[in-house]
Amino acid sequence: MNKPSKVDGLLHELCVTHGHCGSNVVVTDLLPSGGMITSQHFAELMLQAEKMDEQTYGRQHQENLSLIELKFRQHLGVSCIKVSDLKPEKPPQ
Repeated sequence: MNKPSKVDGLLHELCVTHGHCGSNVVVTDLLPSGGMITSQHFAELMLQAEKMDEQTYGRQHQENLSLIELKFRQHLGVSCIKVSDLKPEKPPQ
């Protein structure tokens, strides 16, 4: 069995440990089709998938943004990455 990728590890920690699993939409559904994405933009998309807006959630929204940005940098080792590198790996068929 293959070791999970850094992206899979990030998504797993955010969902299982911190509860950021999305709703009827998940963060990977919201990623741009190409280009680069920053940890900040990724965090914003994650909370958008959670339907956690700043106006309703205030301080909790900001704390979660900071946490997601931190976890992005910890798992991926960078603050900006190609969107194509963020797509979860498909299992071999």
